[in-house]
Amino acid sequence: MKELFRNFSLNRVVNKVTVLTGALMLFNWSELITIQCVAASNSSISLNELKLRARQAEDNGFHREADMLYIKGIEEAERSGTKTDTIEMISRLVRERSDNQQIQSVDRYVQTSLDIVKPLLGTKSYDREISVWMDDLADVFMDRAKRTTDEHVKDYCARRYLDIEMLLRNSYNQQLLGLISLRTIQLSNQERYQDVVPLTEMLIAENERNHRGASQIGLQNLFLGLALLGARQYDRAEASFKRYFALISRGNLEDKWDYSAMEVSLSKVEFERKNYGAAIAKCTRAFGIQNQLHLDDFSAATSACLLAYYHQRAGNLPQAKHYYETALGLFGNAHPMTLYYADSDPMDAGRVFAEERLAEIETASGNKDSASKHFKSSQKLRAKHPTWSACKNTDQTRFYLIYGHFPFPVEVIPTSISLSFRRT
Repeated sequence: MKELFRNFSLNRVVNKVTVLTGALMLFNWSELITIQCVAASNSSISLNELKLRARQAEDNGFHREADMLYIKGIEEAERSGTKTDTIEMISRLVRERSDNQQIQSVDRYVQTSLDIVKPLLGTKSYDREISVWMDDLADVFMDRAKRTTDEHVKDYCARRYLDIEMLLRNSYNQQLLGLISLRTIQLSNQERYQDVVPLTEMLIAENERNHRGASQIGLQNLFLGLALLGARQYDRAEASFKRYFALISRGNLEDKWDYSAMEVSLSKVEFERKNYGAAIAKCTRAFGIQNQLHLDDFSAATSACLLAYYHQRAGNLPQAKHYYETALGLFGNAHPMTLYYADSDPMDAGRVFAEERLAEIETASGNKDSASKHFKSSQKLRAKHPTWSACKNTDQTRFYLIYGHFPFPVEVIPTSISLSFRRT
């Protein structure tokens, strides 16, 4: 009987152990970490413990739980007023979300880090550890931009990378200046002229602070004027064009070429204001100077295109046709050139612009054969530049009138290319 009772008791123990073992085998470790997260949110756990648990969760692939713990860590660091820990936890959270394709959901946290750092710059409180974590935060966006082909993610990462780097630097190296310049081109091509303005103003301020030459600062004022024109801020655009001329020529009215460039720019302002008569007068004067000096057939051809379009919009079709045909002749004589990338080809853009407008004029005049000829010529040229149509710009005509070429896609941070834009 004792032996039977002993076997019965042993079986009960074995069964309990078996059940417990089975339960442990079936237990979801993610649930355990979630329980830890809940426990952490309802108890006073140290910041170091939160860091440890978050990194363990991330290392084991429990990203949702790691996310919860990093957020809890940010809250705890903010509550205790430890700025370095706050920025560290933000950097870790952003990297974790980047690894899980959620990089675009971090705006609030990135802005928090920028708000913390801005008043610290230039003081002893901005120590090496904060600098390291801010660099790491910038690197997350650079790395993600390099590893994605998604244009929205790439655009977002480029913007955030520049937000961080432009705040942290006392002066900008040439690599960062190049990135910012590419960003302005990209935004212009996307018709985001309002966003181009502050970046171009920042480039001007940086060039002035570093005593760049008047010609370089002058050109930046020209680009600012074009962005302001795109943003329909006509008075400010006009002022920028006049600053450009003052810097380039030192106000020397005898410098006819620079004066003609300013007149072309000012004609664009008048055209946008729908003052067609004033636009035609300024552009006619500029074209006359350029044609007389015969220094640059491309610039003269572009001015002829503008003048033709002004006449076309004013209803002066014979004059418009004359200047479009003149532009095509000048483009034929001009030296081949490219702008930024080989595919931009402002020469072909000018030809396409003139051919398509001539097709419109001939169609309106009932000359179908001539219209068809011009249209086919334009389509043949466009076929050489598929990226023109790939660029998401809803008004290529207005873009050409402002910039003198067609928009094209630009990558600020190329995909899968190892580049280093570290701070110096």
